Amino acid sequence: DKIRFRRSYPARATLFVQGQTCDGAFVLCEGHVKLSTSASDGRVVTFGIVGPGELLGLSAALTNSDHETTAEALEDCHVNFLSKQDLISFLNAHPDACLNAARQLSRDYHEAFKRVCSLASSDTVSNKLARLFLDWSGNGNSDLSQIQLNSVFTHEALGEMIGVSRETVTRALKQLREGQIASLKGDTLMIYSRPRLRALAGTVNEAAGKYVSSV
Repeated sequence: DKIRFRRSYPARATLFVQGQTCDGAFVLCEGHVKLSTSASDGRVVTFGIVGPGELLGLSAALTNSDHETTAEALEDCHVNFLSKQDLISFLNAHPDACLNAARQLSRDYHEAFKRVCSLASSDTVSNKLARLFLDWSGNGNSDLSQIQLNSVFTHEALGEMIGVSRETVTRALKQLREGQIASLKGDTLMIYSRPRLRALAGTVNEAAGKYVSSV
């Protein structure tokens, strides 16, 4: 409470931009933020959408480097801003907080690694979407017949996550819907069968850091 500065951002505003000098980290209190990065050829890759409780810009703040991603508010957001100096002093003084920060960095690395592996794979778009949806639904062995999830991703955003065009995602989603595996309508993602979703995700190379069907 002593070191935070409350800030508010309207929908579509950017908290920070890829390549921008990092002044500190943002604790997201309300709203959702999209994290993305731009490749050298201009393509945008979406890493995901984060919600309340996420600490944004942590890696850049701790390494005193520029932001690696762009953070865009998808709706009205409220954050607590922590300057680099205050954040580092706080982590030095509170080991538990320092450990939690290390855990988030590890989780962020793991998620980025999976995303890179998915983009580099030669799997079909349906395979990639199946693994993405499996991850969103908990990535366990539950055999629930149906699972309904809220999704704020458009077809274009899904394409940015797996490295394909919006039109390609639309065709793949049609195949999933016609196969009674999953459907995305508006902001509702319906998974009709997790076993069939796992089967579509398929058995892939663990050494490449990807999913396996037994996950």
